[in-house]
Formats: sequence, C-alpha cells, structure tokens
Amino acid sequence: MRSFLLTLIFVSVGLISLVQAQSRDTIRSSAASPSTFLKKNEIKLNLLYGVLGIAEVTYERVLGENQSVGASVALSFTGDTDYMSSVLPYYRMYFGKKPSAGFFIEGNAGLLSYREFYYFYTDANGFLDARDEYKTSFGAGLAVGGKFLNKNGLFGEVYTGVGRLFSGTDEVFPRLGISLGKRF
Repeated sequence: MRSFLLTLIFVSVGLISLVQAQSRDTIRSSAASPSTFLKKNEIKLNLLYGVLGIAEVTYERVLGENQSVGASVALSFTGDTDYMSSVLPYYRMYFGKKPSAGFFIEGNAGLLSYREFYYFYTDANGFLDARDEYKTSFGAGLAVGGKFLNKNGLFGEVYTGVGRLFSGTDEVFPRLGISLGKRF
C-alpha cells in the first residue's frame, strides 16, 4: 500500500509539472510571435478605390481574437465618380486561425456625399436636359471578405458588399476593396 501511494504521488507531481511547463512554453511562443494578439492597431489603403479616383484610408482596432471595429474615410479626387466622400464605421467578425485574420463578415453604417442626376425634357420638341444635385445621406450595409496576415504584421485584404442609403430613394452604395496595410 505504501509503494502504491508513493507511485501515485510521483505520477501526480510529474503530470502537474508537465502541464505547467507546456503552459509556460505556450505563453512564450505566443508572446514571441509578431502577429499575435498584442498588436491591436491597423492602418490600410484601398488600392482598388485609388484606381477608380477615390482615396480611401482605414483604421481598424482589434477587440479580441475574432472581432474588430474600424472606420474608413474616402474622398474623390476626380469629378468622374458619383460618390464624392464617405465616412464608414464598421464592425467585423473573423473566422480564421490567426487573431483577427481570415474570412470575415462586416456590418457597416455610413455617411455618404454623392451626386444625383436628373434628366427631363425642356420643351415640346423633346430636348433632353440634365441637372445634377449634391446630396448627403446616411446608410447601412453588409460585406464579406478575407484578410491575409503575414508574420511581420503586413496584410492584404479583399472584400465586397453593398449598402442602402436611407434618403427616400432607391440608392445603394458599394463596399469594395483590395487593400494593403500594416498591423502595429
């Protein structure tokens, strides 16, 4: 009986020390990895909108292993687009193995300034005239996409979505992007 108790004590102490050693190694390895949960801020530039004549810069804050919030600010630098400017806050939920990376779904709300065109006939001969009017409206939308993060904190992101403006018209706004950024 005495040898059984001694064997049980030695096995118990050995298992406890093994579990503690593994947990210390896990903490060390996660703290040493540069793309860990310790880095919570991101800044990114939407390259797709840049090609279309719109400058969009985004800041994102990581809240947890699988969620973040952010805000995008866009401004058109050409007169060729209907959307002149926007401020778009969003919330994202991630489904990847890395912290706040991989496939995501997004809910967003936005304040957009855009140009609306009106076409009408000016006289009985049927001459067509067009006028444009600048409007500002609030909207909400959804998007899906993926974020691809490397060990240095650099990432690429691709997303697509759509939103609806609450201005009383049937206006929708796109949520598109091919972005490059840095987590710091």
